[in-house]
Formats: sequence, structure tokens, C-alpha cells
Amino acid sequence: MQEEKTKILVVDDETEVVDTLSSFLSRKGYEVNGASSGEEALSILEKESSDLILLDIRLPGMQGTEVARIIKEKYPSIKIIVVTAYSDESQTLYEDNLLEGLIIKPVKLQELYNKLLEILSQSEGSKLDTNSSRRLKARILMIKAKILFLEPSLEIYDSLSVHFKALARNGENYELDVAENEEKAMEKLLSVDTDILVVNVSFFAGFNMNMFSKILEHNLFPKEIIVYNIEDSGGLTKAELQKLTKAVEVACLKNGLIEIKWVEV
Repeated sequence: MQEEKTKILVVDDETEVVDTLSSFLSRKGYEVNGASSGEEALSILEKESSDLILLDIRLPGMQGTEVARIIKEKYPSIKIIVVTAYSDESQTLYEDNLLEGLIIKPVKLQELYNKLLEILSQSEGSKLDTNSSRRLKARILMIKAKILFLEPSLEIYDSLSVHFKALARNGENYELDVAENEEKAMEKLLSVDTDILVVNVSFFAGFNMNMFSKILEHNLFPKEIIVYNIEDSGGLTKAELQKLTKAVEVACLKNGLIEIKWVEV
């Protein structure tokens, strides 16, 4: 009689993540389903069982923390591994013994596979003991980058600066600076190794190509250039800030502007 495959449900709003993990785990011999939201994941579980769930925290609609609580209440035997870029948001789940593991994005597939084997090999119904001397370790990804804003309005920059400095609590550590005009921009680029250049389109008003010529001449191009369009500080809506923040985060991850450390959780 053929042994029944272990069933895994991958829950992430990024289609690429779901597809990558599903393909990888299928090749390892698991039966894999995917869901792009908490609501979809709960709907799938109503129709078919699962042994383990890989769960993102930040999901559209119902957040992953709420999904985890519902799953553990309705299906206590299902094991949960949180896969997220924001480890602090899963802390309450650990404190309440509602998950068995934590993986910090970006995901290393072999690391994930090792954690899966570890969790699935645990005895059925075992709980995570947060007071035990055998603590779980999580790989924490810290973003570290030097950002130069080309922003004619210091009022807008001050608001952006407050927002980006506050992201330090999420492990995003940005060294920020600003240039209001071409002369100061060249001065900053010549004196500091800038990782990411963040430019308001209004900076280009009356712009000439002399600055680009100098940048080419001195090989001053940063790793990434991000353009945004905010006309006044009142235009700093939550949506605009989230869009700009996401662009900067992606640029940092893509260019390896990170520091990784292991911590006990």
C-alpha cells in the first residue's frame, strides 16, 4: 500500500513565493496546495486536511496572526511555520504556543526544508515550550543602507525622514541624507558612498545634463535609483509612503544591502 504523502499548505499573497515553494516541496515528495489569502487558506482547510502550513503574516484582509489562531483552534494537530520578513509580529503567536517554527524572508530553500523535517519529526501534539532551555533560533534579516534623497522641499524630506527612521523597529536601518539642488547632490555623491538614490520628479525641474555627465565621469551611480512624485508634505498619504517604502525594501534586498544575525526566540 502506497504511503500517504504529507500535505503542506503554502499561504502567501506573493504568487511567486507560493509557486517557488510549491514547486520545491513537490519535488521533495510533499503534496502541496497554495493560497494567496487567509480566507482562501481557511476555505481550503474546510475541504481537505493539511499536516503543516507555511504562513505569511502580512496578508490582504485577514492577517496571518488571526489565521494562525483560527487554525489552531479548529485544527490543533496542524503544525504552523511562519514565513515572514517581520519577526516581531509573530511574537505573540510564540508566547501563546500557536506556531512551531519561524523562517525570516528572504527564504533559503534548504533552510526551510531542514526546518520542515525538524517540525514534522516532532511527536504528534507536541507544543513549543518557550521557557525551555532549548530555544528556537530565528535568522533575522536587517536592512542597512545609505540613502540620499534628491528633494527640493525640506518639509517633504523631514516627513519622509521621520517615516524611514521609524522603520528601525522593523529591522530597517537607513542612514539618510538630502540634497535640495544639483550642486548639493554632486557634493553628497562625491563625499559619501550612496547605496540608493531616491529622487522626487520635481527635482528635475529646470534640470540640465551636466550633473549626469559628472556622475558618469566620476562613476558615482548608486546601486539603485528610485523615483517618486510628491508635490507637498500634505501629499504624503499612507498609500504613497507604503509604495515608496516597498520600493526601497525591494532595492535593498535585491542589492544585498542586508545584515543577517541569529537570535533566540
